[in-house]
Amino acid sequence: MGADDRDAVLAALAEAFEDNEAPAAPVGIDGTELSLIVLVPGEDAVPERLPATTQAGNLTLRKFPKSERSALCLLLIAGHVLVTLHEAFAVAPGVNAARVIAVRRGGPDIYCRPVLYCMVAGRGRGRPLTGCAGQPDCGYPLRCEISAAAARTPCT
Repeated sequence: MGADDRDAVLAALAEAFEDNEAPAAPVGIDGTELSLIVLVPGEDAVPERLPATTQAGNLTLRKFPKSERSALCLLLIAGHVLVTLHEAFAVAPGVNAARVIAVRRGGPDIYCRPVLYCMVAGRGRGRPLTGCAGQPDCGYPLRCEISAAAARTPCT
């Protein structure tokens, strides 16, 4: 892939990511591997309380157990990462792997500079679905596989 091709792919990806719910940006391309960064929502995207009923049948809002809220937060982060990877592989068919970092905004540091927390870092591979090539009604054109290591507990 030449330098002009890389610039065109990065520009096409940047344009494709503009409407994403979680802002994403292509950082670079090395051969057929893409580097991405995704800004995932903070822990306030997952509610602290959920609807429930009391033993008497009245409606109430009970507090989410910390483990359940953390699991939902992790699923939210994973969903944003997978959507971004899927879109990247669809827009840039010459790319067959992507390294992705999902970050979340933190509070300011002691010098009042914004802080980003790395939530997930991993590598995803995209490839065509078997038995689906060239069919217009196939649905999703790619299967995504990602292996990742969480760098931080999502909602603590």
